[in-house]
Amino acid sequence: PAPKFVMDPSVTDFYRFTRDSFSLEGYEPHPFEDKIPVAI
Repeated sequence: PAPKFVMDPSVTDFYRFTRDSFSLEGYEPHPFEDKIPVAI
């Protein structure tokens, strides 16, 4: 199943949202084990 996007229901004013007001439930990132060449 797809992850669920959840917003804090206690926030009633749009301008009071913060990064912590949002979460993803059920999200499992894929383990990234490859090496990527990077030019510096």
